[in-house]
Formats: sequence, C-alpha cells, structure tokens
Amino acid sequence: MGMNGRVYVVLVTPKNLESKVRTRLFLKEHEWGRIDYRELPQYHFGPDFFNWLMLKKREEITDLRGDKLELRDVVGFSTGNGNSGQARGSATFTGSGGDISSQPATQTMISTASNFNRLTLSLEYKDTCYHFELGELAECNVDSDNTYKKNGRDEFKHVNVHEAIITIYYEIIPLLKSAFHMEVTSGTFRPKYEEFQKQAGLFVIADIVKQLNLTKKDIDSLDCFPKL
Repeated sequence: MGMNGRVYVVLVTPKNLESKVRTRLFLKEHEWGRIDYRELPQYHFGPDFFNWLMLKKREEITDLRGDKLELRDVVGFSTGNGNSGQARGSATFTGSGGDISSQPATQTMISTASNFNRLTLSLEYKDTCYHFELGELAECNVDSDNTYKKNGRDEFKHVNVHEAIITIYYEIIPLLKSAFHMEVTSGTFRPKYEEFQKQAGLFVIADIVKQLNLTKKDIDSLDCFPKL
C-alpha cells in the first residue's frame, strides 16, 4: 500500500522464511524504487500497553472515533526484557490458558510490575472473533482455527487468515492504540492500573496464607510492616 511516497508492508510468511522474503522483496531495486525495510515505520508497544490490555480484559474498548471491540480474554503471555536487546541468559516466562490473568503466577507478575512483551488475545470485533498473539514489535500470529465469523446463534464461519491479518493491522491495532493513548493522556490509566496491581497482590497473598495456613501473628512478625 503506497501513501505519500511511502510503502507500508504487512508480511505474511512462516518464520523460517521471513529473512529470505525480506531480502528478495525489500533489498532489491524495483522500477518504482527501492524498499529498505529498516526504515519502514512500524508499531512498537511498550510494557504499559500490555499492562493496559491485561487490565481491560472482559471489557468493551472504544477509541476516539467511537469504534468498539470486546476484549474477551487474555489467554497467553510472555514476559522478559523484550525481544530487542535482551541480555543473554536473562529470564523469560511464558504461560497460556483461559482466564490466565487471574492465575497466581500471572497475578504475581502483575503485582511486581513484570514487563509483558507478548500477549495472546481473544477479542470480538464486528461480529468476528479473533484469536491472535501480539508481540512488542507488532509481530502477529493468528490462530485460524479459533478465528471465525458469527453468522447466527449456532453458526460459525472461518475467516481467511490473510483477511484477518489485514483487519488486525488496519483496524484492530489502531483502535487499541487509540483507546490506550486516550486513557494515558487523560490520566485515567495509571490509577486504575495501580489499583489492579494492588488487587492482584492481595489475591496472591491470600492464596499463600491459605496454602501455608499462616496466622495473623505470622504476618505481623514480618519486618516489612512499619512499626507504629
């Protein structure tokens, strides 16, 4: 897609062929010019964007234009120092499963401000359910088996994976970025997320207390509480 002298590219290819496709398509002279993919603008998501998605689970998300989608669930995550510049040997944690943000391990990561850099999302947009993994550099891996259009109460139709990817990049990601930016600039995101972190931490503490049969005396004996 060309726009104002620039070319925007969505590359749909198996991971093992990506470098070969980039070399043959991009680093080559064409009759209309040459593409250098290193200069192509692309989405980049920081940890707060993924934190916001965790927070918005099971909510309807609306952008500045009034476009809407429902984030049905977050069913997978990866956390670490990021894809780019990650130190060798640094810890990376992954997880998957329904309602994953309510699991103790994930809640611990939320409460301790771990950097999520990849999430698997299940969302509904314009009567179509999308299931895909989204990385910090906008890498997108669509689960075609769980991406479908709802034709009726009990009727479902699979969506062409290429159409799904175009919709995700052209409509869904811009909608999410717009809604996230709106909450950040209005100042509503940070207080909501800090309360979300606090509640996640409390759930983890409650689970530990239950599992270890801790008493109030045990908890009061900890040095982390200020002496009054």
